[in-house]
Amino acid sequence: MKTLSQLFTPPEGYVGQICVASALSADVRFLDSMLTEFTRMSNSKRRSCGNVSLLLMLDAKSARLDMDAASGFIQLQPNGRKRWDKIACMHAKVALMQFGKTNTVPSKSKTKDLIWRLVICTGNWTEASAIHQMEMAWATDYDCNVKSKDRKSLSDMVCIVDFLRKLQRNYAIDERIWAPAEILFKGIDASAAEVSSLPPSRVFTTFSDETMLESIAQRFRGIKPNYVIAGSGFFEQDDGKKGKPETIEKIEQKLKLTNVHKSDRHLVANQDTAGKVAVWSGNCLRDWNLHKPSDPIAQRTFMHAKYIYAGVKKRTTIGDGRLYLGSGNLSMTGLLGYACGKGKNIEAGVVITQSDFSGVKRTSQEALFKTLLCGSDEPSYEIKPVDENADGPDLEDNGACYKDPCPLLAFELILKEDRHVLRPVWLDDDPVKGLVLKRTGEELGKRDVATMSIPSGHDTVLWKGESYQIPVIVLDGMFTRLSAPTETELSLEELLSQLESSMNEKDSGDDDGDDEGPDEPDDPDGKGKNSGYANRLLEEKSYKYQSAMTLVETIAEYSQVRFEKYEDVIEEDVMDWISMIESKLRNLSKELIATWQSLEVDFISVLAKDNFAPPCKGKARTLWNNYIENWCRKWHLDKYEAL
Repeated sequence: MKTLSQLFTPPEGYVGQICVASALSADVRFLDSMLTEFTRMSNSKRRSCGNVSLLLMLDAKSARLDMDAASGFIQLQPNGRKRWDKIACMHAKVALMQFGKTNTVPSKSKTKDLIWRLVICTGNWTEASAIHQMEMAWATDYDCNVKSKDRKSLSDMVCIVDFLRKLQRNYAIDERIWAPAEILFKGIDASAAEVSSLPPSRVFTTFSDETMLESIAQRFRGIKPNYVIAGSGFFEQDDGKKGKPETIEKIEQKLKLTNVHKSDRHLVANQDTAGKVAVWSGNCLRDWNLHKPSDPIAQRTFMHAKYIYAGVKKRTTIGDGRLYLGSGNLSMTGLLGYACGKGKNIEAGVVITQSDFSGVKRTSQEALFKTLLCGSDEPSYEIKPVDENADGPDLEDNGACYKDPCPLLAFELILKEDRHVLRPVWLDDDPVKGLVLKRTGEELGKRDVATMSIPSGHDTVLWKGESYQIPVIVLDGMFTRLSAPTETELSLEELLSQLESSMNEKDSGDDDGDDEGPDEPDDPDGKGKNSGYANRLLEEKSYKYQSAMTLVETIAEYSQVRFEKYEDVIEEDVMDWISMIESKLRNLSKELIATWQSLEVDFISVLAKDNFAPPCKGKARTLWNNYIENWCRKWHLDKYEAL
């Protein structure tokens, strides 16, 4: 089972080049973690490299993110109220990625040494989805170098390319910023053109004439289900009418579930977001079994996933099934295309076979419950219709939340009269009055403006009382496009900063300063050369010990803080923590490791002791202790005396 950020981890021998993603919302804490995985570069190295690795399309009501806090992404600006009148909510959670041998997107649509990945998710690109909520995701890779083509995956990617191109029309962006996405899209188009025919895609969106439920029903054809499990973070809200929620009724009809016996119908709902299901059931459904969500790994209590499984039960096993998962809640807004106001939701989903998601054709009910986050049957489960979550199915069409895009799309960095200047690129080609460059206080107009250092690739302007980060385009591409370094090495400060970003509530900045030790002190007393040399040796050894213990103490502290709210830390929790630590250590400076080895002390083994190790027992503790033992052996510290 992968974490949300691990869905963006490149295949072995590859690095991330470009990702185009959509969601209702995102936050910089998750994006920083995701971009570190995707590019294999720290925040500071991404900033100095200058590549745009992520183009992000969020709902028009979503807050603007600080693009400096997680270097390497651009949040596209919605195109304004007029175009978004037809959209109730941009709810689709999709990511399409390209991996290559370097971080730089090729200038042309060449497919050699490329791997594409598509992710359909039920959660947004946020820390809440990654850590606190139960989510589901599906991913598929397409390797351009493999002779036997995966036509199913290619068909899915062609569908999503069409979706992302249509979605992009709702955002204001300079075509040069969008160029890496088009290179990715054209590569997929070219690969599809080389194949004689493609099967129907498993993925689907609401950019079609069909509702989500109609698309699901098409892909469920061919099975005669007598068993169903359905779950949703949210259901349709109470409309005051008696009887079964319309969406549940339509699901039964469209997916041919009307003859399924009650004992084989299972509905999973959160206690506080059951919507009309709570009003209809009176805490005791007539023809469905009601279940609490269950997280067998991290014991989270809130389910945000949305899914429908239908299969065939034979004695004690269930198989031949289909599973829908996606952004569409089991509500009128999510599946039936109804919405408040004029518009409807933009949604995306996928239907996969049982062997696709479980690896086997048939399985037990117990195993299926575990996979689908379904807890035990709760005859007296008290559910409520209250829905206070912002990602509910019926977001209000609050016009005050919509804002026109900043009239300045980008700055173009050009050389003019032997000096670099920024040339404004306007949305409608005409300068707009009242737009001010924040760092100088001057109003922008037709004239170019002098440049200053822009290490993150953005400059900031003020318009109508709000700040906007404006991308800077250089002549050779976006920002300063450089090839990925052959070896990415982290200083101790960078490693600790990345761990802090992963742990703390507040995003931590990068230390881009001098990594060297303190300057040598002057020798005012005129003491001999040997005395100064001896002092230096003492200082260097002191720094070695200090830096080594800083690493150990930081990991020990975070091993406690990370799990302080967990009732029971299990193997999967420890594996996630080990994975995070290892992703940072693998890029640690080899010179620094050699410095610590010269101490001839095993300072790592202490991490296996109580109050240094995570608060876990049994197999989870054994897993951690084995990791520490292997770490010592890898750094050749096991032959020395332990602290």
